[in-house]
Amino acid sequence: MRPWKIVLLVTGALLGLVGLGLAAASGTLLWANATQRDSAGYYVTPTTRLHTGTYALTSQADFGSASGDWVPAHPVGTVRIRATGVGPPVFVGVGPRSQVDHWLAGVAHARVTG
Repeated sequence: MRPWKIVLLVTGALLGLVGLGLAAASGTLLWANATQRDSAGYYVTPTTRLHTGTYALTSQADFGSASGDWVPAHPVGTVRIRATGVGPPVFVGVGPRSQVDHWLAGVAHARVTG
């Protein structure tokens, strides 16, 4: 076999593997788009029940870059958070950690981890 035929064979095999990887990724995205959304079009995660004896629960989520920018680093869409309380009305706020810590200074609160 001539050297240029070997180069073409290897190049074709590598391009075929890249194509298979892209096809698998596309299939996974199509499956998620078709089956993992609610009626409003949001991707859903399981509901979690949380309880505390304090006045507030806090959690850390990184939706942006390391600079603290809250714009998503990739175009995945909008985040929707739902909360239902037992008893008094529930307030849900989203903000940079330093500002949330300042706002809750002196208030008993629990941090959700994991």
